[in-house]
Amino acid sequence: MATERELSPRALATGLVLGAALTPCNVYSGLKIGWSFNMSIAALLAGLAFWRAAERAARAAPWTIKESNICQTAASAAASIISGGLVAPIPAYTLITGRAFDPWPLAAGLLERRAPSLAARFTVAAAAGLVAGESLVGVAQSLAGMVRG
Repeated sequence: MATERELSPRALATGLVLGAALTPCNVYSGLKIGWSFNMSIAALLAGLAFWRAAERAARAAPWTIKESNICQTAASAAASIISGGLVAPIPAYTLITGRAFDPWPLAAGLLERRAPSLAARFTVAAAAGLVAGESLVGVAQSLAGMVRG
């Protein structure tokens, strides 16, 4: 019995390319509406459509369900990683305080190498403030102070 390919180079490469293409969509929707998506269904459909067309046009090897799973997982991880803890709090801050962040420092902060550590600091500060009984507005103001430096 022949086994289906699963972790193939083309499945991983397709997932990474789709993840890179879907990341701006995820960031935009997250900053616009405060809700981020992992883009897994879009990646699955795009990868499947591309490789099925390649099968017909260029006689490529058949695209398997397991390759679709790897492609979907890689794309979802790549598209979701930038929003981990940063995308949703920014619109929440704006809704709570009525003030928006200046977009250029915000973009620089999202692209900065320290973004994961900033997300961790945000999480710890927010949790500490809420556990201590601080109001949500107070927590948002202290987080804004962290961003401003």
